[in-house]
Amino acid sequence: MSFLQKILAPDEFMATARRFYTVGVLLVLFPGTRTLFSFLIAPVLLLSGIVMFRFHPSWNRRTVVIFSSIALLTFFIEMWGIHHAGLFGSYRYLHALGPKIHSTPVSIGIIWLLTGYGANTLARHWFPSSALLRVSVAVFIMVGFDALLEVSAPKFYMWQFDQLYPPLRNFITWGWISLILQIALEAGKIDTHNKHARVLMLTQFVFFAITACILYVL
Repeated sequence: MSFLQKILAPDEFMATARRFYTVGVLLVLFPGTRTLFSFLIAPVLLLSGIVMFRFHPSWNRRTVVIFSSIALLTFFIEMWGIHHAGLFGSYRYLHALGPKIHSTPVSIGIIWLLTGYGANTLARHWFPSSALLRVSVAVFIMVGFDALLEVSAPKFYMWQFDQLYPPLRNFITWGWISLILQIALEAGKIDTHNKHARVLMLTQFVFFAITACILYVL
């Protein structure tokens, strides 16, 4: 526990995130070690959630309700999507995201929440005075993040589409869900001034951009 407290300390967290994703890039460089990285994804998601909750600036009942609603809603949307190809396209989840219910990882709602929160905290930092710009930019960040993630997801045993790359409707659906999520955060007046979540989101964005380039070339 003391080790976990140390790496989650405010002064240490940024360095910890950089070290982990630097090691991740090195693992991705070699096909033989990519599988090893896939086993780290679920624990890292858990750690990311802890970071978000640990450094979130303002907790109240409304925040808990909105966070829980986002996680549950997106989980059930994904459960629907996995069995109805018209929503995202035809795809299936692999083992890296952990236990599943009806072929849908329990963690997928948390992933949507973390991505939406991270995108919002970036947009809020850049556009503190305009809710319209925050929502627009956050949606763009989320869809862009998914576009990068889709390259790495099959290689990391997260999920896999029947075709080589997801169809256009996947990104259209992502955009609509992202819009609803961002409106919920803004309408609920969720304070996402969270420097550590911002650093984590940027680090993940850079990581998946680099790994997408590596996997595309190799």
